[in-house]
Amino acid sequence: MKETETKLNKQISKHYIEHACSISSSGQVAKELGIEAPRVSEIKAGRRRLSADEAQVLKELYGTPSQSEGHWVVAELIDFDSLNKSLVDNSLVNQLVKVSEFVNSEGFIDGILSCIRVEENRIRGYERVRAVDSSDKSKCTEQKNKRLVREYKLKLLNQILSNAYFKNWCDTAVRLLTDGSVKKDFSFFDKLLYRKDVTTPTLVNGSVQWDFPNSDFTNLIGLCDQIEPGFALTFDPYYPTEGIIRFIALGRLTTLLESQTFSHIVGAHAPFSFGKQLNIKPERLSKKEYVIVGKCVWEDDRLLRLREPMTEKSLLQIDATSLSSLNLPEALDLNTSKYLSIRLFYTEQYKYVVEIQLYPDEIYISHRKILIDIKEKEKLFAQVLDILTFFNVEHYHTVNNIKAAVAKEGGYIPSAIYIE
Repeated sequence: MKETETKLNKQISKHYIEHACSISSSGQVAKELGIEAPRVSEIKAGRRRLSADEAQVLKELYGTPSQSEGHWVVAELIDFDSLNKSLVDNSLVNQLVKVSEFVNSEGFIDGILSCIRVEENRIRGYERVRAVDSSDKSKCTEQKNKRLVREYKLKLLNQILSNAYFKNWCDTAVRLLTDGSVKKDFSFFDKLLYRKDVTTPTLVNGSVQWDFPNSDFTNLIGLCDQIEPGFALTFDPYYPTEGIIRFIALGRLTTLLESQTFSHIVGAHAPFSFGKQLNIKPERLSKKEYVIVGKCVWEDDRLLRLREPMTEKSLLQIDATSLSSLNLPEALDLNTSKYLSIRLFYTEQYKYVVEIQLYPDEIYISHRKILIDIKEKEKLFAQVLDILTFFNVEHYHTVNNIKAAVAKEGGYIPSAIYIE
């Protein structure tokens, strides 16, 4: 074995060998490891150590020794040096999964199509059926008509989604809707949806200043009419916000996918077409299943409060945190963390891993779990405090009290002189 190969410490090596020999014979264990039988006795006596590869062989054949705990977690594994970037990137990927499932759902598709009006006489193959006709032929015709109308609406919708003016309308609408100072009354929605050019309105002390019509005047009705006469987006006059937000989300998602920013996550090589399923590549997602073989050497048994709530960035730039009256669908809601828990694991291969769980409140379950890989053990304790500082946590921990807890639980402290 090369000297550069990772080795387990003598105590853990002894645990592995004794566990395997309690199930099989020393000679069989030596044969399975490809080593001489006397070496098994030397490992039992604490004079030699197993390599990580040899330990893996024993683990696969005989299971994990009872002295070593296996901690199963589903989490995002992040390096300490890339904590800030990975935390944001992973949250955006997690949002993309939620939004994709939302947009793929029949409920969302039906909700969008119900807000679209088209002139049926423009649809090739559409046949009108008399209301009193209940024959099998008329029922088949009705089913065919429903399919044709759905396909026609999707065709026109995809045209407007790729229109630059519609993207401008989405930008303006979300800016005004998420501004708490803007009064959202009937007049506001009438102007936003029907009567005003919404590409460049300005805000003055919470009042929206709409531009006067000019040669470039564009409102939502006119934009739809340019695509095809009779094509229109309609919204509930009393509760229009939900329908508007759905169209904004769809427009923003279209722009995002056209940019190819997440092409490694979404299996879509052709331009995005609403109505076709978005396929997420599960192997590219941030959450994975891990088993930490080792022990927890330090934890705070309380939930630690963040001095300032931490809200994730919006993938679609739809942030309603400042306006509670804007009721976003669950898929578009952003996670806000107010508390965290922390644990420090020492693995069998001399590695340290910090587990952070984020919570929206004291009574809720964790909505996000993160494993932070500490590559430089010499900086471990300072980095644990740096992690708490990064999340802006209220705490009274010091390097010394964390070291004392780790030593008590049998963890390794690089700066200490060990007296045995």
